[in-house]
Amino acid sequence: FLLRALRAVRPRPAHLVGFYACVAAALWIKGMAALLVLPAALAATVAARGWRGVRDLRPARGLAIVAVAILPWAIPYAVAPGHESSQSMGARAAIRWYLDRSSRASELIPLGDGFVMFLPWTLWLVPAAFWWWRTPDRDTYRPLVAWMLVEAALLALSVQPRARYLLIVCPVLALLVADAPCTAAGVFTSNLAVAAPVVVSQEHLRGGRARAVIVNAG
Repeated sequence: FLLRALRAVRPRPAHLVGFYACVAAALWIKGMAALLVLPAALAATVAARGWRGVRDLRPARGLAIVAVAILPWAIPYAVAPGHESSQSMGARAAIRWYLDRSSRASELIPLGDGFVMFLPWTLWLVPAAFWWWRTPDRDTYRPLVAWMLVEAALLALSVQPRARYLLIVCPVLALLVADAPCTAAGVFTSNLAVAAPVVVSQEHLRGGRARAVIVNAG
């Protein structure tokens, strides 16, 4: 939703509502940690459209949508006994996650465990960075790079960065879409028993052309 909004001359309301609705849903699922997407979205917007583009995202209306969406969750939390000690919603707990280094152990190398856990896939970051630097369409990917760098920086600053939070930067499931259909080929198993995705992929590649690829880390 955010990328669609940034690519348009004037962002469509449906794309903006979709983005802020996703933020609200993330708050329902994860709590205050989901707000990491807001500075990342700000960085992506500035990278794509400059500071003037921030107004096009209607941040006041967007945050109002998020606030209204989480009211059914925030109100019961606020009136529940013992909510002060919860980490799911409290702003105090969220701030302490970054500042209270005496009660939690911090990694010697920020995000080190995460990069090790996702080996060998993290090795692709080197050629990916080189490709982005050399590609003539580098400006097209600036919002994604800005988003990734801000997310990684915020995770590195936290007292206890968790490897699974890097899935925001390196998703388990991704959809890669080209600007136009291009030449495509694939290598498949020779087993007689194959899963449904193999059959579907073989059918899609019969013409030797494709525009999108679904990448599944599993």
